[in-house]
Amino acid sequence: MVGEKFGRWTVLSSANNRRTNSGRFALTYWLCRCACGVEKDVRAASLLRGKSKSCGCLRAEMYAAMTTHGMSRNGSAEYRAWQNMVNRCRNPNLPGYKHYGGRGIQVCPRWMKFENFSADMGPKPTPTHSIDRRDVNLGYNMLNCRWATATEQVNNRRKIGLIGQFTNDELLEELERRAQQNANRRQSATISK
Repeated sequence: MVGEKFGRWTVLSSANNRRTNSGRFALTYWLCRCACGVEKDVRAASLLRGKSKSCGCLRAEMYAAMTTHGMSRNGSAEYRAWQNMVNRCRNPNLPGYKHYGGRGIQVCPRWMKFENFSADMGPKPTPTHSIDRRDVNLGYNMLNCRWATATEQVNNRRKIGLIGQFTNDELLEELERRAQQNANRRQSATISK
């Protein structure tokens, strides 16, 4: 059998035979080299019956070929963000649907495939970033979306309540925050000139 090929295995030489657990039978083994370079003792019967075709690299390659982008299995943050975005806009059974799909917010057709979303958005800059629409009244697309911090998202939300629903302290805090933001913007504009 030396030199014969079985799947990705090439038989190099005979290996030490092994006894079964009961010790009644000897099992024949051959030293084989896989196409990827791994050398291993393989049972002769497994080679002849086609039960062993590689060291495991063939299964890994076949699995990779079945997986389009490889991010859904490991639950990447980007994949979860995409999945949640699509669900918010398309699943009327979700509690938040009324704030997204229920008011006409849609995911652009290109982004209905995760690969396109991932190519356009890239990876999240940090684990704390999440997807944000620059204009909260427009849908999810490359021109309207970004990865944003929680602070950026809070500053970009729809104003749902009437001013009378806020306490005086909340209003003062918001005015101070906005005044600081405006001062920072003016300072950056001065520095960049």
